[in-house]
Amino acid sequence: MADIVRQYKKETAPKSIRILASADGDPVFVFSSGGENKDERTVFENVSLNRFPFPNEVKHALAMYQSAWLSYMESDYLTADEAFALSRSGDELFSALGGNVERLQSICAYLVSQWFVENDWNTKVVK
Repeated sequence: MADIVRQYKKETAPKSIRILASADGDPVFVFSSGGENKDERTVFENVSLNRFPFPNEVKHALAMYQSAWLSYMESDYLTADEAFALSRSGDELFSALGGNVERLQSICAYLVSQWFVENDWNTKVVK
């Protein structure tokens, strides 16, 4: 039997989320604590995409972003460390590929933001 994932509702949703790929989970992080004053670090925690009642099209876009990021960061040909070094080296191909992954991230953040607005949620997408 599949685990039951408790979904957020408008009234119980976090005040902010971040769209950010992770090798360890879905690309959605929710505000957890901190950040109330400038000296305090804001903490976000990774949560399942299924915690939000996003339409399947938005979930699909987020899954595509996650998949593209994972492929960008590691493959049968480069380790994660090698790919990361290339991404920081100014290599033209890796810069172009990284730019495409960043565009997917921006598109996903926009889609999620629009969904929150259209459905009258107070949750904000932050960078």
